[in-house]
Amino acid sequence: MEINIPNELVAGAHESITSLSTAKGFTAATMVNALGIKCKAALVSVEDQNCRYRLEGTPDANVGHKILANEFIPHLITGPNLDSFKIIELGTGGKIQVTYYW
Repeated sequence: MEINIPNELVAGAHESITSLSTAKGFTAATMVNALGIKCKAALVSVEDQNCRYRLEGTPDANVGHKILANEFIPHLITGPNLDSFKIIELGTGGKIQVTYYW
């Protein structure tokens, strides 16, 4: 799957988020650069375990968009969804890789 990243966006930070047995969002401090400017978008890949995510609430084992292990979420997370995004693993040992764009 190819995800279109607009040319004007530049990768500026990365994080790995683990221990997804309870729903987690992005780390607020990582989404802000040294100048205090919040990122515009995030690209998320899921590793090792299937997960569910939501942009407007808290996912659980049965609720939310399912994303398979070793896949990308098929769109960039942008705008207010950066603050409301939550993800949970459907097994144990899952993690996500996040690249933030400005």
